[in-house]
Amino acid sequence: MTVHSLRHTNITMQIIAGVPISIVAGRAGHARTSTTLDIYAHVISTADQEAADKLNDMFA
Repeated sequence: MTVHSLRHTNITMQIIAGVPISIVAGRAGHARTSTTLDIYAHVISTADQEAADKLNDMFA
């Protein structure tokens, strides 16, 4: 595993944990949150689907 892989893992784990994207972006050194959102959009959409599934389970 490379240092760069650890960086991606760290950012991904923060997003999954629900850390606000503005905080994640700042900690990653991204000047704009859009940079973080562009790179990690797949993680965010997966987390969003998991949240929707959990909500659906509560009403099932």
